[in-house]
Amino acid sequence: MIKKVIEVGVTVPLNDFQCCDKFDIMDRVHEIKCPTLIFVALMIT
Repeated sequence: MIKKVIEVGVTVPLNDFQCCDKFDIMDRVHEIKCPTLIFVALMIT
């Protein structure tokens, strides 16, 4: 696993984090009709 992380570098995980940061559907959560596990985080600076 560590070898794969080294091969990929920081570009892929950085892109993943940026995409997750921009994905915000909190105003539409009530529309979800199937059982769902929702993760929420708060960054305090």
